Amino acid sequence: MAPVFGVLHRSPNPGAPAFVELGDVVEVGQSLCIVEAMKVFNTVSAHRAGPITRIFANDGEDVEAGQPLMEIG
Repeated sequence: MAPVFGVLHRSPNPGAPAFVELGDVVEVGQSLCIVEAMKVFNTVSAHRAGPITRIFANDGEDVEAGQPLMEIG
């Protein structure tokens, strides 16, 4: 879930590969994306292990605090 209202970044910097893609298996604490709010970059980490089964927001989209960003199966 998005920790704050802001802009979603799926990669650590422009032109870099996304932190995760659909189908990737993640571990607890692994970085999934970044939400930028007022030039503060908030890293969103996996709360549990498993495959990424859905991605709800695209790179560069505005997201709301509490909005689901990805589903871990």
